[in-house]
Amino acid sequence: MPRSKIIGPQGNLGRRNLVINGAMKISQRGVTGTTPTTDNYLLDRFALSRFGGYPDNATQTQESDAPTGHYKSFKMVRNSAHTLTGTNASAFSQRIEGQNMAHLNWGSSTAKSCTISFWVKSNQTGDFPLILADSANALDIGKLYTISSANTWEHKKINIEAPTAGTFNTNNTAAVTVYWGFGAVDAARTAQGTTWGSSNSSGSSKSMVTGASTALATTSGATWQITGVQMEIGDTATDFEHRSFGEELALCQRYFQDFGRDGGDEGILLGMIRNSHFTAGHRFTTTMRASPSITTYGGNSTTGAIQVVFGGAVDATHNANSSDIVEEFINNDGFRFRVLSTSGGGGGDGAYIDMGTNTNQLSFDFNSEL
Repeated sequence: MPRSKIIGPQGNLGRRNLVINGAMKISQRGVTGTTPTTDNYLLDRFALSRFGGYPDNATQTQESDAPTGHYKSFKMVRNSAHTLTGTNASAFSQRIEGQNMAHLNWGSSTAKSCTISFWVKSNQTGDFPLILADSANALDIGKLYTISSANTWEHKKINIEAPTAGTFNTNNTAAVTVYWGFGAVDAARTAQGTTWGSSNSSGSSKSMVTGASTALATTSGATWQITGVQMEIGDTATDFEHRSFGEELALCQRYFQDFGRDGGDEGILLGMIRNSHFTAGHRFTTTMRASPSITTYGGNSTTGAIQVVFGGAVDATHNANSSDIVEEFINNDGFRFRVLSTSGGGGGDGAYIDMGTNTNQLSFDFNSEL
């Protein structure tokens, strides 16, 4: 007897949300930050971005304030007023990988429409912009959503028409980016547009829809929170798809992983002595989207946060710091590195690195964001 299937308005209900970490519960990089670069990630998979010289004047945090059915949210606080000029702009965004979008057939006559839904809360009211753009900035579509009551969680549902033209990647690069714009001078979008149009590709165009408020970009003390973000096939917004914490973390780790960030006594990294160098490998928890970039933190040479241990004793003559770490090999499955000038030990002797404690913590970030 064939197994029965649970069928909903969009077909099989499982795994329908194209957005990763829409419940804002995964935050491998920490729970508070600012916007020092073009794309600054705090909560996994979401970037708080600024364009065209927009100042670093916002704080971003993970909050426990959330609507019923959720327990975490993202919050942006504008720390100072800013007058928008030129291409100045700021936005919150997520890039979606092409392999996760391929079944929508975007850019063809069989393209499928979708719906984006989310909870939002702000101390500003009015109409605010939401923009979708392809990875080449050739096509985009602009929408408006309305915040009616200040400091109140409101649920929004926005239909996105199917783009039947254009090129949308179906590989491991970005297919589309969803932007929640905070405003710009350049009102390059058409409010409540129902068709995809040519993009002017500027950062400001990803932050503004004609007729939208710019209060979230120009008002000192402006706040904006979001959670429960879902993007799914069809014209109906279904209930938010709650995935387990472990599954959501694994999805996030395709794009970013850390090793040793947690603080405290992080433990050891196993390896061996080879040609007077300590050599070790690290296999990623999840296969990453592509070979990641590596950032190394900690490892104060004075206090010896990197200590090579073999034969049951610390190699006291070599307390290394992060500059002594040399990358030997990396791909999307893992990497191998060595610590220079490790004294003692013979070829093939087993050894390990004591990752250090607290302020001297040795840690690695592996970044494969789109």
